Amino acid sequence: MTPSCPAPARSGRRGCCGRSVSDGSDVRRLRSRLDLDSGYLSRLLRALEGDRLVVVEANQADGRLRTVRLTEAGRAERAELDRRSEDAAAALLGPLTAGQRSRLLTAMAEVERLLVASAVRVVECDPRHPDARFCLRACSCWRPCTPSRPGAEH
Repeated sequence: MTPSCPAPARSGRRGCCGRSVSDGSDVRRLRSRLDLDSGYLSRLLRALEGDRLVVVEANQADGRLRTVRLTEAGRAERAELDRRSEDAAAALLGPLTAGQRSRLLTAMAEVERLLVASAVRVVECDPRHPDARFCLRACSCWRPCTPSRPGAEH
């Protein structure tokens, strides 16, 4: 956790920014995560390539897929944007007392819980479906349904 960032860093992420710090991204996943039209993302990537901030290349595991990676200039630009973002956050959070920062963290955690909960979709499906079986195994209160006596149904 950086002093200016109220949210703890998560594995593979940069605190409250949530940006991946991996060594590249599959273009399809990037398009999905950003919810961008493929044509628009292609134009953005071409512009970033033209500015020498990224390179787009065939995926090493599957040549049909493309991977985008930051260049050295792209990493430097990102570092500058991260620095500016952290400075802006520090300016906002600096005047807060420890108690106010604690209350803010609690409120941010509640917002995250609500947003995650809003993304959950509950649908009825066959209990033999792998998704249903996974959910049932994940529920700590679930026990397989076995009749208490022969011929009894639950």
